[in-house]
Amino acid sequence: SQAAMRNWWGDKHEKLITTYNFDGFWQDLNEPEGVPTDMQFGAGDAAAVSNIIGQQMNKSLFDALAVYRP
Repeated sequence: SQAAMRNWWGDKHEKLITTYNFDGFWQDLNEPEGVPTDMQFGAGDAAAVSNIIGQQMNKSLFDALAVYRP
């Protein structure tokens, strides 16, 4: 599920948050490059889903920081 994937990504950062005291993260290049404009995804075409991956990755780290450093 989408929630399980967000939790998985957030949990990958637990040690960085709890042991190394990272306060934030720069997540770059989290969208596929060069996607054809007519490409179809489960949630719609390329224009409809643009930036969803990055938004969900940021949400997962926001949630992880709330859990591991409330």
